Amino acid sequence: MSNLQSAIRYSIEGPLHKAILTLEEILRSNPSEKSAVMHLADVYCRLGRYEDAVSLFSRIREKGYWDSE
Repeated sequence: MSNLQSAIRYSIEGPLHKAILTLEEILRSNPSEKSAVMHLADVYCRLGRYEDAVSLFSRIREKGYWDSE
């Protein structure tokens, strides 16, 4: 199972802290991984960490990772 699949499983089944750790690790090596960004933002929102979710999307926008899509 890939790291992304594990992270998605954690985001669904828990524990959420493992989802966050795994997704953050994925984004350190591949910051434009759209699925990881979306799942991490979702987990942040479910935990009430709205500012972290907004900050994550802001960094992606500033770096222009998704501009070509």
